[in-house]
Amino acid sequence: MEHFSRFKGEFLKALRNLLPIVVVVVVFQVFVFRSVADEPGVLLAGLFIVTVGVVLFLYGLDLSIFPVGKNLANQFVRRGALSLLLPFGFAIGFLPLSRGGRILLRAASPWGGVLIMPVACRGGAPSAGRPFPPPQ
Repeated sequence: MEHFSRFKGEFLKALRNLLPIVVVVVVFQVFVFRSVADEPGVLLAGLFIVTVGVVLFLYGLDLSIFPVGKNLANQFVRRGALSLLLPFGFAIGFLPLSRGGRILLRAASPWGGVLIMPVACRGGAPSAGRPFPPPQ
């Protein structure tokens, strides 16, 4: 029952986070393009599916990836391996942005890989300098 109540809370939070995107799309659709979606029921079903997917994705991260990352960070701090911590932090910030953004931009532009590199570097730089919490 605990998982269901957590899922419900996360679902509402994800829906609230997606709402501004939906509002912008609807405003442009209605007021700028002066048209209405052909099948609003299908769009609502898609929004529901996306929201469930986001919640499951984030829940999976909480169960798997985040504990591993926290464990690695604690090991770096315990060993005092700052020379390893900085490249690791940069890679953690850089890689998701370089891969995920490239996929999105590749669909829109043949220059997607070139355009995303400054964004990925910007994401990696603060991660490399971000202090990790002390081990507990």
